Amino acid sequence: MAIASLSNLFAVSVQIACVALLAGALIWGLRITSAGLSYALWRGVLVVCLALPFIQTPHGGITVVPAAMLPADTAAALAPGTVNGAPPRTPVDWSWWIGLTLLAGVIARLTWLGIGIYRLRALRRCGERACDSRTADLQAMLGTRAEIRYAFEVRQPVTFGLRRPVVLLPASLRALPAIRDAVLTHELVHVRRRDWASVLAEETVRAVLWFHPVLWWVISRVQLAREEVVDATAVALTGRRQEYLRALLTFADDVPLAPAPAFARRRHLFRRILLLSTEEVMSARRIIASAVAVGIVVVMGGWSATGAFPMQGEPSSIVQPQPGPVEARAAVATSGDMLPRRIHSEPPVTPSVSSDSTAASVTLRTVVDEAGNVAELRLAGYALRDGDSSVVVSGGPNSVMRIESPQLEAFIQSAASAVRQSRFEAPAGGAVVFNTVVQFAFDAETIVRDMPISERVTNDGALRVGGNVRTPRKIKDARPVYPQEARDARVQGVVILEMRIDPDGRVGSARVLRSIPLLDQAALDAVQQWEFEPTLLNGAAVAVVMTVTVQFTAQ
Repeated sequence: MAIASLSNLFAVSVQIACVALLAGALIWGLRITSAGLSYALWRGVLVVCLALPFIQTPHGGITVVPAAMLPADTAAALAPGTVNGAPPRTPVDWSWWIGLTLLAGVIARLTWLGIGIYRLRALRRCGERACDSRTADLQAMLGTRAEIRYAFEVRQPVTFGLRRPVVLLPASLRALPAIRDAVLTHELVHVRRRDWASVLAEETVRAVLWFHPVLWWVISRVQLAREEVVDATAVALTGRRQEYLRALLTFADDVPLAPAPAFARRRHLFRRILLLSTEEVMSARRIIASAVAVGIVVVMGGWSATGAFPMQGEPSSIVQPQPGPVEARAAVATSGDMLPRRIHSEPPVTPSVSSDSTAASVTLRTVVDEAGNVAELRLAGYALRDGDSSVVVSGGPNSVMRIESPQLEAFIQSAASAVRQSRFEAPAGGAVVFNTVVQFAFDAETIVRDMPISERVTNDGALRVGGNVRTPRKIKDARPVYPQEARDARVQGVVILEMRIDPDGRVGSARVLRSIPLLDQAALDAVQQWEFEPTLLNGAAVAVVMTVTVQFTAQ
């Protein structure tokens, strides 16, 4: 779980970086001079970045590393206890330490944010309250009712609070009435816009995702764009551009009181002065075109990033990497006589993600307890076919099975859900384990059959000829056509093929096991025309796999 969570955190972090950097490059390239448009675009980018984990469906995936892969001595060596007489070395769980570091950073940042808010609240009653007529006129013009104070403790203008907003001005502004009016108008515009709530939300996000530099940069762009909007509004209200620019330069080197927004940050100063100094106005057509372009880039970038770096969901509960406690004490069904009689079954539902040309086979290791209930299930094999083509993906009990196809995972979940609802007669000898094969076919009904573990089952659910499975009788033969090229070269020999005979007796697919290049295709063409009597298992026709030889003699 810790590894999966860290993996998802990394995936989302990369997704955010991709979206933000693409949007930032486009916004920079468009040379946007409208403060309102810039603010709207950067806020939209931030919202999309934060919404990425919630607008995508994590892919669960299934990973199975069966114990059957390990030789007996290796399995024993990996068992808890001692190895070669020495106590085992406990591996370092780096995921736990990384998670602890991230959590510690979040706590530290939130604590620092809380300290900043506490310091601001402590300054609420400091200094002297402003009661002059100019201050009252500005508040009346902007429709605000903030408490304004002059304080020696602050070096930057500070505005905070939602229900009872407070504006703290440096006491030195009393002697500079023109600059004071510009600064106070700026702060009162913040009050009217209720920007304090946005600042708190952004700083909280910055604290929680403190490890993501690109997100810090996006938040910084949002805050800069907000100041640009307030600058434009304040200059429009006062009509004193020069005094406003002088006010920005006055406070550029002073340190703000976090988390309150600074009136003038040095790293933002050039951009703000440049916008205030230019008279360029973006046309409505250019604004709309820029917004549409950035929106398309953000959507396409998010779609591409989530596809390239998908989130992983919870692993499927139907899979156990090793036998469970019931299977460990259960008897293994090695013959049909040991199979308990099924007294209730639910038909598997063909998943909606499948197409009309999809077929799948799922083999489950079914463990039935003493009461006849399905106690445990393990994935023992799977195969996914697309129409009449060969197996697209497959896995068996002796391979590492990593299922990353949502379509195949849906088939496995459907098969497991149906088998779990099955009921059997109570086994006479106690708990028993056997194989259950569920075959989904696009042109036939779904087949569920129980079989002894001794029966050899291929990944796609077909029985392998041998042992209790007899070789089917051929009812239609076709002689191979000897290629003239091979005849002229006097090439002869035996081509060995493995073919899958479908339940109707026709050859579904074939592949070459032992090759003679000039003769392979002729052998495949011949066996594709063969037909056999259907192989029956418990009265139902089943698919079988068998090996055949096709001999070519030059004479």
